[in-house]
Amino acid sequence: METSRRSQGQARSRLYPLALFLALYVVMAGTVTHVTGQGRLPACPPANLARCTCRDSGTGFSVTCNEYNIDVVPSPIPENTTVLNLSGNRITRVLKGDFNRLEQLRTLFLQQNRIGFIQPGAFDNLYHLELL
Repeated sequence: METSRRSQGQARSRLYPLALFLALYVVMAGTVTHVTGQGRLPACPPANLARCTCRDSGTGFSVTCNEYNIDVVPSPIPENTTVLNLSGNRITRVLKGDFNRLEQLRTLFLQQNRIGFIQPGAFDNLYHLELL
């Protein structure tokens, strides 16, 4: 009987740190969402978008990668991105495949870069683009 109580106590003591961690994680996730005011915060894909911010507007993603000194259009960008801000970087060229999967893109900010070359067809599949 005493051995059974001891094992239950040991099991509880092992589960306590895990329960505490999960509770803290839930609280912190809610705090980050609340403090930023951005609602649900989707993770930007890793790679070149690690420092970018993503916001789900309900109709698509708004991805902001401005003033990060990047020199190429980052990839991959979420397919349902509707606003992409790449302003204030060091992008020197825009290639045909850079926006290939972004058919829902409506707004693209590229100002204050060092663009010296735009490959023909770079914006071909941007059927919904309203502002460049």
